[in-house]
Amino acid sequence: MLRDIFDSENDCDLFVELTTRGPDAFSKFRQVLKEAGYFNEAKVLETNSTNIFKKRLCYKMNSKPIGYCMIINNVDFDLLQRRDGSDEDAVALESLFRMLGYEVTPKRNLTAEKMEINLTEFKEQNKWSSVDSCVLIILSHGDSVANQDIIYGTDSDYMKKMDIYQMFDNINCESLRFKPKMFFFQACRGINEDSGGYVSESTDAAKIVKIPSMSDLLVAHSTLPNHLSYRHLIKGAWFCQDLVQVFSEDYATQDLETMLKTVAQKVENRLSCEHKKQVLHIDNFGFKAAVYFCMDNVADFCNIWNPRNS
Repeated sequence: MLRDIFDSENDCDLFVELTTRGPDAFSKFRQVLKEAGYFNEAKVLETNSTNIFKKRLCYKMNSKPIGYCMIINNVDFDLLQRRDGSDEDAVALESLFRMLGYEVTPKRNLTAEKMEINLTEFKEQNKWSSVDSCVLIILSHGDSVANQDIIYGTDSDYMKKMDIYQMFDNINCESLRFKPKMFFFQACRGINEDSGGYVSESTDAAKIVKIPSMSDLLVAHSTLPNHLSYRHLIKGAWFCQDLVQVFSEDYATQDLETMLKTVAQKVENRLSCEHKKQVLHIDNFGFKAAVYFCMDNVADFCNIWNPRNS
């Protein structure tokens, strides 16, 4: 059985699994290897275990609830095409983030003005001090105007994405300072299509510290700037389908950015009916530490990020 493990193509999965079982996992596993006669393999683990178990810098993510999440799902528009399949995405995402420990507020069919009103109410609620994170998900039509990403309301008026970011920044939302803010956008960002290509198989209280206007924000866009984003009319958007699947399967042991890399790979493997491709785009605005949605499983190798020590 041990030979099967070492010959397997999934060796990396073994190390991921061991790192979620605490520092004693490697020593116990090394002992089993020695008893079974795998002395060289045990020696390799003994040499590398220190590096493997070097503690990661992590955001605190163990409040109850873990945070608040708003999902804006725009389906029916005055002038733009109905977004069939988006209701399925919204239901799946709401279920996912409730499972992850969030208190979720779903909104459906908001005009641009109502989006701004609801986002303002969301960010100004007085409960942020008791939770560790913020999630915002917007499912809508989108585009690029004057090189700026926009999100359409159901009245076909729009909000700029950057204006949304700034609503939650360190200046405009002090209660979310130093807390991870994760935004997910399922929307087109232009009209370009990706036809792909072919490759051969072969803080100290005694002093005042100036902080940046925007930090601790990670934004996941379903597609590249100026490109289309694909959505199945029944199953929902590629990005949402793959995000729900990967997060549901891996949240107990994997951090946010690792899971997003897996989502990105799954989306890239898809092909539209017109043989078009899609690529995720991640924006990092001073996102300094790892986010684990199940910290109890990884507490042994996490150092909680403290802004006063940075």
